[in-house]
Amino acid sequence: EGREKYPISESKDIIREIAQKAEKIYGNFTNDDELALMRLKGEESYSPDIKKEKVIIEYLSSIMEGVKAELDYEVIGNLMKIIVLASENKSMLHERGYERAMEKLVNLLIDEIFE
Repeated sequence: EGREKYPISESKDIIREIAQKAEKIYGNFTNDDELALMRLKGEESYSPDIKKEKVIIEYLSSIMEGVKAELDYEVIGNLMKIIVLASENKSMLHERGYERAMEKLVNLLIDEIFE
């Protein structure tokens, strides 16, 4: 037997924390930084990999209560990427609305995952 699943309220907090950490990490990246990382991995450009993303999403959802029976992995993956892209390009966004917009994106992600 594995550990008990995280209750839904704690699960939602975990998703918020993941999004906030992604924002903090990627908010300091430039496009040049990302290109350098891709080159280190031997990649010329980024291409989404739903198989890898699905594994991560399935693991997270397996330890959380209240997850929808049918998850739209592509939408969840895209919402996470949109959060990261917004963090990386914060200077292009309206500063006064940034935090509210990010909160709405995270809530949208949470709504996509939980019942």
